[in-house]
Amino acid sequence: MAITLAEVTYDIVEQVVALKVREDQKDLVRDPRQSLNIAASEQDLRALAIYADEVLVGFCMYGTDEEDGRISVQSLMIDAAFQGKGYSSLALQALIERVREERNPAALYADILKDNGAAERIFSKSGFSKTGEEQNGELEWMYRY
Repeated sequence: MAITLAEVTYDIVEQVVALKVREDQKDLVRDPRQSLNIAASEQDLRALAIYADEVLVGFCMYGTDEEDGRISVQSLMIDAAFQGKGYSSLALQALIERVREERNPAALYADILKDNGAAERIFSKSGFSKTGEEQNGELEWMYRY
């Protein structure tokens, strides 16, 4: 199975906003529509569709934080129908590589809600570690290239 990341274009935006997480995850993961609205208002956010082979399975977004200049994962979600198949980990690895190729940063950051144990496991498994910083109920994680 090949995981690919593709720019969210006008042709697929309705499919992307139709992606949904499970009901118990709604408070843990930002809805794709919200993420796309944020991306439209900020210059350096990249919204990407996640495909497993040719099937749209999720959404992710990354960009440079305007306040501190750090590159961070802003969103990563897999549609409820496709969860439990390892797509999150594979998509995160693809995103790590994409950021490396495009920007070659020293580190990639992510803020994860304290109650999101599934996200913590996925990010930890992909090489992220906690920095010890916390803000607004979110823990900061970092991947060193």
